[in-house]
Amino acid sequence: MADASQSKGEQKLRIPGIPTPEPKESLERLRAIKVKETRSFMISASREGFAEAPEIITDPDEVVEIELEDGSRFWTSRQRLCDEVLRGTVQRSADGAMAVPSSLPLRSPSRGTVGSLLIKTLRFFKIDVPQMAARKISKLLEDRTLEHGANLFQCSVSADFGLSDPGTIPTDQPILLFLHGTASSTQGSFGEYWKNERRTLRQALFAPYQGHVYALEHRTLTESPITNVIALVKKLPIGARLHLIAHSRGGLLGEILSRADMADNRDPFDSHDLEFFKKNDRQGQRGNLGELNRLLKEKRIRVERFVRVGCPARGTSLASERLDLYLSVIFNLIQKVPVLQAAIIGTAYDIFSELIMAIAKERSDPSVLPGLEAMVPTSLLISVLNRPGRAVGGELRVIAGDVEGANLATALGTLLTDPLYLGDNDLVVDTASMFGGAERRDGARYSFHQGSQVSHFRYFVNEDSAARVVKAIARKPDEQDGFVDFSVRSIDAGVAPYKRDEGRSQPVVFLLPGIMGSHLAIGDNRIWIDPLDLAFGGLSQLDIKAERVWAEAPVSMAYGNLVKFLAHSHEVVPFPYDWRISLLAEANRLADAIESKLTEAEPRNHPVHIIAHSMGGLLARAMIGTHPETWARLCKHPDARLIMLGTPNGGSFIVPLVFTGRESMVMQLAMVDFSNNQAELLEILRFYPGLMQMLPVTEGDFDFFSAETWRRLRAVDDQNREWIAPDP
Repeated sequence: MADASQSKGEQKLRIPGIPTPEPKESLERLRAIKVKETRSFMISASREGFAEAPEIITDPDEVVEIELEDGSRFWTSRQRLCDEVLRGTVQRSADGAMAVPSSLPLRSPSRGTVGSLLIKTLRFFKIDVPQMAARKISKLLEDRTLEHGANLFQCSVSADFGLSDPGTIPTDQPILLFLHGTASSTQGSFGEYWKNERRTLRQALFAPYQGHVYALEHRTLTESPITNVIALVKKLPIGARLHLIAHSRGGLLGEILSRADMADNRDPFDSHDLEFFKKNDRQGQRGNLGELNRLLKEKRIRVERFVRVGCPARGTSLASERLDLYLSVIFNLIQKVPVLQAAIIGTAYDIFSELIMAIAKERSDPSVLPGLEAMVPTSLLISVLNRPGRAVGGELRVIAGDVEGANLATALGTLLTDPLYLGDNDLVVDTASMFGGAERRDGARYSFHQGSQVSHFRYFVNEDSAARVVKAIARKPDEQDGFVDFSVRSIDAGVAPYKRDEGRSQPVVFLLPGIMGSHLAIGDNRIWIDPLDLAFGGLSQLDIKAERVWAEAPVSMAYGNLVKFLAHSHEVVPFPYDWRISLLAEANRLADAIESKLTEAEPRNHPVHIIAHSMGGLLARAMIGTHPETWARLCKHPDARLIMLGTPNGGSFIVPLVFTGRESMVMQLAMVDFSNNQAELLEILRFYPGLMQMLPVTEGDFDFFSAETWRRLRAVDDQNREWIAPDP
């Protein structure tokens, strides 16, 4: 039971350490916020569990600095410290006191907990934060980081890094343009190429451009990528030809620029994109998409080559709800790379730490900083840039990385309990996210880097990845660069391209999604599930008589994590299917696919399994019933399994709710569809044989396969909803 003397939200902590004699005096170095250290403890493992360990009462919004034995420092609120960082590692006493551990578990995505890392000190701060402090401090940090201001500059091509006025930019040849990353600058992101020991690499990089090497210095925290690109495009001449090297968030700017060359001469952003932004960003905080659209059309810019390095093309989840920890990671990684230390000098470090403290105190929402909000996986920009069926010109090369090995068990991986860090990542961005963005007409290829020395800020430090960037951007037209082909669209299958062929023989597992769990497209235009297409009447294109409809991939939001998990031990074969049509038709296609995989697996004595969710279980049973020879062949292996998850073997009452307009998904779809009302949507759905085949089987005179039952339901509908009885 908690101590009755504690106020609401307060928490008693038992600290395994020794109080320092006197807390440091109030820190008001920059007068951006008032910071006062109230308590500080030197942590000692020998004191863990001692009854006489110091106990303190803490407020939920106190800011805590955790310093680990490797010198890494992190800032977060006391509430997040208890609820997330220390989750699963603390014990509570009878009076409700939480016993803070003297170490944190070291975590590995592949091996779980692999050891521990000692906490060196804990410091507690009271902070007086003025309104909108995070935004004000961010601007101050940008001012200090961007020594020459935010603008387009020409870069020196000698050993001495320098920026100057861009002068006249040619249009009869490609120019090289650098786009730096979050809370950084051109020198901070790419300064390694100007080092003396990189002379040969630098010459190879710059030689094709005859001195026309440029950089956009831009605000990455207080301005959105759209605002950044508007400022850039205004500086570029009509018809500019671009070769881009972009790091981290800079890759989002490159994706926006690439929209200037859409397939079939489409506008960079169509009416659906513009309306989507207008409806969801009424105050224009995320940038003026209409102005950007106009400028891209006017300037007719072409991105011919684009090397995208460690880019959160599908967002990074750490930026969603753990902004203090996200910036703490960046703070620590910057300190570990010498060229970044040189780029952020003097009081900029103090400003950065104060920014993190202010965010921890305010529990700032990412929207406070439009530059960071753009990297949230659910942001408007990420949604638009990953909209299916929108192919752009230019060659895309992706440099992707995953930290693995000794360095994975570090403070960075330890402190971050976000689900992002249960999978491959470079300590800032989820590796799979680096493969997102628009499809490329001229092809997309990748180079994957994994190891103990790989991290978000080491792509240009490490010789192999730095050299790959140069090879990709500066190669001759017919020269090979050693990158591997991939399709941006294929990411929806749930397994990142770099994991699809690991060179070893594995058991096979088919994954059959549930009802409405497969993306449906017409040609290269995804309709289901594309929120923008559906908002503008896209379901009408999926009328049962529509031609060229095909099942593209399982819906990654529902099945992506399962596919990733299974891929560690199996060859995963996602089997999307057209859930509109008869299951008997799709059963034929499933049987053919299984027969093909059996032919591959049998010589290696590997089983073929099926995991089927919901409607997928009915599809599997339809295959068994119509192709018994295929089922018998699969079952010859003693380890073969069919696993059905929530299969409605007797039908589902969700289907009558759909047909009568009472199912939540139908109601939500009607709310977002600007073109069709609910009655018009139901008129489309009621002709889907796949839905009809899931009607529930009942006893007595209430037969959903009888037209009379539906007439009775229509007659007694006391809510008088607009629906027409299906014709089973």
